[in-house]
Amino acid sequence: MFDQAGLVVLGKTDIRPHHPRASDQADPLRAARAAEMTSLWRLGVRQGPIVRSLTE
Repeated sequence: MFDQAGLVVLGKTDIRPHHPRASDQADPLRAARAAEMTSLWRLGVRQGPIVRSLTE
């Protein structure tokens, strides 16, 4: 998918929720919230053999 768009993955960070609702036993959605995973993908634009970050 990224390759077809001319992008390269520079890194990926996954994090689980730390907010109070994710651990509130009285919240009926607690289990779903606790199971969530948020991913931050760092992508770069492939330009020949050189890879440049999108933040440059």
